[in-house]
Amino acid sequence: MQPDSPGSVYQSCTFRRFGCLRCEAPRVCLEHEPYETGIRIARLAFGNHTMNAVAASLPACVVVVMGVSGSGKTLVATLLAERLDSEFADADAFHSAASLHKLRSGNPLTDRDRGPWLRALAAWIDAVCSEGKRGVLACSALKRSYRETLTAGRDGVRLVYLKGDAELIARRMKQRHGHFMPSALLQSQLDTLEEPQADENPIVVSIDTDPGEIVAEIIAELEK
Repeated sequence: MQPDSPGSVYQSCTFRRFGCLRCEAPRVCLEHEPYETGIRIARLAFGNHTMNAVAASLPACVVVVMGVSGSGKTLVATLLAERLDSEFADADAFHSAASLHKLRSGNPLTDRDRGPWLRALAAWIDAVCSEGKRGVLACSALKRSYRETLTAGRDGVRLVYLKGDAELIARRMKQRHGHFMPSALLQSQLDTLEEPQADENPIVVSIDTDPGEIVAEIIAELEK
């Protein structure tokens, strides 16, 4: 959707007033603006509108928003959870202190490192579903085996894969400040990534657009 096309969120004065301050794009520019600004702008564009009726009708109990670091998982998952009035969790918060230290030092995690982390995430999913709630989880879920830990025996879990060009993601990561994941680890994540296949029933969304459009596309796919 182009900036001035009918129905585009770009038509909102919010986007024109708070467009990227570095490249003057009349949109949320994830290459330049920090995460908090992207959240603020998208919230202003959406207002306080949630979709409780839609959320109640969705077959998915938990939506896992996955992708490599820098793809916008936390931003998109946060906004999606707000739109669907659902619980939100960031998988980064489930890492052990030792794993976080390892990542900050520029060392990728091993499958052994990720085991307890994935089991903790699966427990969170089970808790949300067993309590009759709905949730959105931002999680890299790079390998199929990782995703199977989260989805095996859980029909109510749906994957959303944020797919993007490596060069675009690298530019975004270089603009981030204070994040524990150094941009130097991007190539390691790309090498580890096993894109979800058709039998995993993923929703695949391009990140080369603004968060509002991404969230709207995800919701439209969830409703099908």
